[in-house]
Amino acid sequence: MQAFSSISLRGLPHHLDLTNRLVHVWQSTLDLPTEYIENFARSLSSDESARAKRFRFEHLQRRFIASRGILRVILASYLDADPAQLQFAYGPQGKPTLAASNHTQFAQAQPNLSFNLSHSESLALYAVTLDRQVGIDLEYIPPSREVNELAKRFFSPQEYSTICALPPEQQKAAFLQIWTHKEAYLKATGEGLMGLKQVEVNLPQGNKNIPPRLSILNDPQASLRWKTVQLHPHPDYVAALAIEGGDWQLVQYGLICET
Repeated sequence: MQAFSSISLRGLPHHLDLTNRLVHVWQSTLDLPTEYIENFARSLSSDESARAKRFRFEHLQRRFIASRGILRVILASYLDADPAQLQFAYGPQGKPTLAASNHTQFAQAQPNLSFNLSHSESLALYAVTLDRQVGIDLEYIPPSREVNELAKRFFSPQEYSTICALPPEQQKAAFLQIWTHKEAYLKATGEGLMGLKQVEVNLPQGNKNIPPRLSILNDPQASLRWKTVQLHPHPDYVAALAIEGGDWQLVQYGLICET
């Protein structure tokens, strides 16, 4: 953690212990003071820096730098590493994982660390666990947006019918709830949005205590291997977590940045 000696993320200890029965979800704002952005920028790899520069607007560059810098700090706390030492590999659809060299270098700390991140507007969520795949998705609720046509285009007939049957003021939240559950699962499996129409989310009618249920076309057993959870990070956002397997406990944390 030496590279961030002037930066404190309150709520994040220098070393984090994790078991395969725990799933940690971290939440942080991305609109940070310049001191944070400059420190985070120094920890990024050359490809991450290049990606940041491709954003046209400065506030989007800063948010990307913050999202990746915070990811490095969080993972480094589990691995007893310097954030700048971490190297990432990417799947065909862009899912990040720790590079093989990291698994060798930090094998004694957390050999089977699995993680995923999502950011939207000024907020970011990070999911971390061991020995199982995990995916997370976060979406900002826009003030005004028609969702019926999007649902008709991207969702199954059953999902589209569910949304259309709701009162207009509830349709946007329902659309994003279905979307985040789908994408969290597809990010966990590494399929990305190419598999969007292969996943159906059944929203419970009238009982908000019943979680949405996944159905995977051509794989009826998949819903038994996966569980999705609705998250509530902020009134202006909708989020979902997808976890492989059962017998796990969710622990949520908030990060507060201070100098």
